[in-house]
Amino acid sequence: MTGDMAAVDQLKIAPETETTASVWEHLREANRLFVADKAHGGRAGVIHAVWTILESLRPIELRDDDDQPLVPLAPLSSLLQALQALDNGNVLPLLEKVEGGVKASGMYESMKGYVAFVVRRLKKSKMPVSEAHKKVAGLLNKFGVEAARSGRNKRGRKISARTVRDWCGDVRADVSCHGSAALTCKELEEKYPSSRHDDGKHIDDLRRDYLNYLVKFITDHRCHEVK
Repeated sequence: MTGDMAAVDQLKIAPETETTASVWEHLREANRLFVADKAHGGRAGVIHAVWTILESLRPIELRDDDDQPLVPLAPLSSLLQALQALDNGNVLPLLEKVEGGVKASGMYESMKGYVAFVVRRLKKSKMPVSEAHKKVAGLLNKFGVEAARSGRNKRGRKISARTVRDWCGDVRADVSCHGSAALTCKELEEKYPSSRHDDGKHIDDLRRDYLNYLVKFITDHRCHEVK
């Protein structure tokens, strides 16, 4: 175990008395470790960050009448365990490579929700929907985002206007918002109501704003690395 990894294990966060400022202090340290741990892709910082969030949430974990957690922490706990196991040369099932492709990640699905939202707003700005599909596809390709791998397609593929059209169709069909894509699109529609956001803006500025929402999500979440 490296010195940075050992430091992670020695961290102590006082339950209930931990302040928001202290949590942020731990997260700043996580960022420092993330940047410094180039040999392992920033793993030390990721472990530190996940551990900090996990421990800061434990004191406020609420349970329902069946004693089930209302803020389930099992996924974060499993992630932390899997990351720490790598330092001992063990790869737990959570991090094992899956042959033949995997279902697109939750983050990738959320990106599809952003795509559908942006296409809808471009369409509302009087841009032909086919042009909106083409413009969004071009933007995704510019930032290196690929269509999710499936079957024998190991390398992924470039995103076309048809890909964007299909994603939008999937979001539209999920009327109950069971999937991450549809739910993300719905949340964006509620967060950025067009009547409030669009008033008084030049059409080119308006379109640029919405495309920039997608750009920010892609860059913030490194979507070119996630499938």
